[in-house]
Amino acid sequence: MIKLIGACAIIICTLGMGLHITGKNKKSLIFTKEMLELMKHAKDKIEYYNAPIDEIFESYTAKKPQFIDSINKIKTDGWESVTEMQNEINLSKEVQSIINEFGNKLGKSNKQDQLSMCNYCINRLENIYKDMQKNLPEKNKVTVALCIYSGLMIIILFI
Repeated sequence: MIKLIGACAIIICTLGMGLHITGKNKKSLIFTKEMLELMKHAKDKIEYYNAPIDEIFESYTAKKPQFIDSINKIKTDGWESVTEMQNEINLSKEVQSIINEFGNKLGKSNKQDQLSMCNYCINRLENIYKDMQKNLPEKNKVTVALCIYSGLMIIILFI
């Protein structure tokens, strides 16, 4: 009886671990989409209104108030603070580098250079987002399956 309870506990733990990892993958997809929307918003504000960075952030948080804390963190700690979320979500190095590149060059050159940089970063991030969106269901299935199979292997080893 104890072996059966232990086996169930192992399966439940490994399944929980798999679901936790898939949750991080989904958060990464959502975060990438939000950063893409922020970049598009910044590009529009620069292109049509020649708005300064603070005004861009204020108008974005007015449109999406749930991101006030994130935007304030970017203002105070810089764009590197965005990629510190790596521990919370599975943010790829490529997405991190695009976000940092965007943030480091935003507001530091003339309007035309900023627009070309925005277009470049938006195109790169859109391609990554589309790939992530396409591969996420398969990746999540594989992750959960591997976690369950590893739990089964642990049970076989201990029985």
